[in-house]
Amino acid sequence: MKSNKLLYVIIVLLLLIGLVWWMHDKTPESAAVPPIQKVMGKPVAAAPMVDQKTINELQKQMQTLSNEMHQALTTQQGMTQKAITQLQAQIQTQITKMQGEIQQLQNEIQKK
Repeated sequence: MKSNKLLYVIIVLLLLIGLVWWMHDKTPESAAVPPIQKVMGKPVAAAPMVDQKTINELQKQMQTLSNEMHQALTTQQGMTQKAITQLQAQIQTQITKMQGEIQQLQNEIQKK
């Protein structure tokens, strides 16, 4: 009877150890404590080293790129519209020319 209780206790302990180990592996990295730095002797959580000047410069660069992209798109649309207008004019010229030729052929057929 004693050996059964001892075996039961050992199995339960092994299961608990396994469960704790398994849960330890499942702990997300974000749960880790952030590194602590000392500033003037007082502990302070580490902060990213980005100043407002850098942020403003990046915002300016983003705005410049946005403006350049908009200008390029507008220019491309303008060029496309100009090309379409030119093609329409060429097509209309060809249609007019062909209508004239058809009219001449009809006139020649009527004369014969």
